[in-house]
Amino acid sequence: MIPNLQLPTFYFLNLTGISVGGAAIQSLSFGKAGILIDSGTVISRLPPSITGLLNLGYVL
Repeated sequence: MIPNLQLPTFYFLNLTGISVGGAAIQSLSFGKAGILIDSGTVISRLPPSITGLLNLGYVL
């Protein structure tokens, strides 16, 4: 986990990759910054560049 002194009560992880159907999505955004993990929400937000590639993976 990655500590964040401004938000000490939240959990952050380093996202290193995503795969869809066994195919890895390539993005320069992976590993750049910690992502907030919140088990109490139904909302997932990713950078638009990753979201677009993720959507393509489901269509193909």
